[in-house]
Amino acid sequence: NKTTVTTKYDGSPSIVFGHHPETGKLFVASKSAFNKNPKVNYTPADVEKNHGHAPGLVKKLQDALKHLKKVSPKEGVYQGDMMYSKDEVVDDGNKFHFKPNTITYSTDKNSEEGKKINKAKIGVVVHTSYSGNTFDSLKASYNADTSHFGQHDDVHLISPQHDFSNNKYSNKEQE
Repeated sequence: NKTTVTTKYDGSPSIVFGHHPETGKLFVASKSAFNKNPKVNYTPADVEKNHGHAPGLVKKLQDALKHLKKVSPKEGVYQGDMMYSKDEVVDDGNKFHFKPNTITYSTDKNSEEGKKINKAKIGVVVHTSYSGNTFDSLKASYNADTSHFGQHDDVHLISPQHDFSNNKYSNKEQE
């Protein structure tokens, strides 16, 4: 059937990014993008000015600003979770581990995901897309389609979607 199953990832921070619907310029932001007085960042200097009180957030947003432009579509606004920056990935010899918030994520170094982590500068899960002609009128659409994103080794786009269309269950399993 057409049921969509997604995983809720526990990343940090939640980031809003893309091309601003009014200016067309690429930006990154925390959830403060939706504040009454939004903090939208177009340059590293903007990130420092808006978030300088939180050095960890500054680093994450500057990493996102530097690398997401390599894969972001030329239009649209998206939201996702930062899962890691390169310096946060722990290599224990067999697996990679990262802990963006309260959950530690691990994967075999030789897996498809492990190979992406090994090359990437950042890991991001994109879960929401927005549409609208002004920032104030943006409407959220969950289960974002990232098929039109570019690919670059520096950005590990982690999909929250799971395709179960090829899973076949016997009558007993369905019961």
